[in-house]
Amino acid sequence: LGSVSPAIARHFLRYYPQEAMNILMMTQEKALTAVRVNTLRTTSPALAARLLAEGAHKAVECGVPGCLLVEFAGSPAQTPAFREGLFHVQGRTSQLAALALGARPGDKVVDLGAAPGGKSRTIAQEMQNEGQLYSCDVSPNRVSLIKKTLAAGGITCAETLCGDAAVYNEKLGGANRILADVPCSGLGILSKKPDIRYKDLAELPQLVALQASILGNAVKCLQNGGRLVYSTCTLNPEENENQIQRFLKEHPEMHVVKPDILPDTMHQGPFGALSLPHATGMDGFFICTMEKQ
Repeated sequence: LGSVSPAIARHFLRYYPQEAMNILMMTQEKALTAVRVNTLRTTSPALAARLLAEGAHKAVECGVPGCLLVEFAGSPAQTPAFREGLFHVQGRTSQLAALALGARPGDKVVDLGAAPGGKSRTIAQEMQNEGQLYSCDVSPNRVSLIKKTLAAGGITCAETLCGDAAVYNEKLGGANRILADVPCSGLGILSKKPDIRYKDLAELPQLVALQASILGNAVKCLQNGGRLVYSTCTLNPEENENQIQRFLKEHPEMHVVKPDILPDTMHQGPFGALSLPHATGMDGFFICTMEKQ
């Protein structure tokens, strides 16, 4: 199964026996760079034209609203458009997780694992920079990255907080939109983080427990009628569908909904939507959108 650890090979053969080889082959392909258009400052067609004028070989709209796929001549950060805050680099699946929130102007929104800030920046743009967005991370250094990312996009509706996503903070209570993009095993992004290919997966029980704690805290912060999006960049049912199934048993006030934003190529099941790279052309990713009754 290519250059992966025995533990990862066994994992994919167990859970995705028919797709295992396709998944691992897909992770080795060189893809175009996905960027998020800063809709507060420009439009997708205008940014595409601008990037082509600045030397990009290709800049095309894709199935994700407000997203361009770009073949840059060099580093995206070296373009004048980037320095003007007209876009930020963000994977399509990460953009979809942020868009699945359905954030609106005036909302109170919490991004529980916001670093390095791309998801928060996308959410703030959906809010039209109106309302209150709390962008949180447990690491002070990573919080500083969030601040830089938000400032570069001209975001003023966000406040950054340093804190543990599994610990309740009353400041975050009463939110009507919460994104819990949790720490995970990363088995959906082997091409972006090749060091993961050789992991032994021994940390999985601790990760699953941490994810459950974050979900438990998120539901405490969510107001009735509010929406919670849980996402991972892994292809592991224990961290994805099984995690949600356990959560729903403990929290009958929550129910899964299917946001219109997700493409049909993602597999939508009763406990969330899964992106298999060879089927979607995107990262391996899991998104579950829930609402509180």
